[in-house]
Amino acid sequence: MNVLLIFLDGVGIGTKDPERNPIVRAELPALRSLLGGAVFHRGSARRSSNLAELSPVNATLGVGGLPQSGTGQAAIFTGVNAPKRIGRHFGPYPTSELRPVIEEFNVFRRVLELGKKAVFANTFPRQFFEYTKSGTRRLTVTSMAAMMAGVPLLDAEALKRNDKVPILGRARAATLIGRALVSRAGGVEKILVALLGPERGKKAYEPLAWIERTQRNVASVKDDALKGAAGKAREVSKKGLDALRDTLKGKPEPSK
Repeated sequence: MNVLLIFLDGVGIGTKDPERNPIVRAELPALRSLLGGAVFHRGSARRSSNLAELSPVNATLGVGGLPQSGTGQAAIFTGVNAPKRIGRHFGPYPTSELRPVIEEFNVFRRVLELGKKAVFANTFPRQFFEYTKSGTRRLTVTSMAAMMAGVPLLDAEALKRNDKVPILGRARAATLIGRALVSRAGGVEKILVALLGPERGKKAYEPLAWIERTQRNVASVKDDALKGAAGKAREVSKKGLDALRDTLKGKPEPSK
């Protein structure tokens, strides 16, 4: 299993009012697809789908005052309540008290200790590398965590060559791009309707919709029920995929 962690700073959970909340106002087809068809807001913040989990967290983490990047990022990348550990919010860089915490518990180190691969897929200009070689301690938690774990920092050329980003191989990147394009187009059903017309498009989508529903609901199925239904699922799945192929080829359905 591969995990892609995208850290987007400064985005919170706002009201449902599109006049005040750009997240609600914008179309955001990829985000809506990930979250099951709708974006988050204060009235409905927690979301769960077969592609993503959204769990709202109060950025204060139980400590009074205004949250800051140094302690907030330390908490995200280590799992340790950094504001509580030092008794205050601090930023934009982590305090010296948090450096040992970041070094020991950062997510890059934990992944590597499990025998897995970790990549910090951010890119930096040449001046940044000169800055780090000067011995500065004024680094963000993300850069500090990667460096402490021995994960190399990349420049733009390294990312283009793909020589240090094994997780983002060409085939996987193509899959991610394909999914993004499908989401941007409004989903598979909308594409099939546009290509085949309303009736044939919706009919072609039926087996895919069944598969998606099964993926979403499989976690709630008990083991014995899952085993008992395995044969039936394979049979229905084969019929559905055969029907999809025939429909795309323009073949008429066999008479019942």
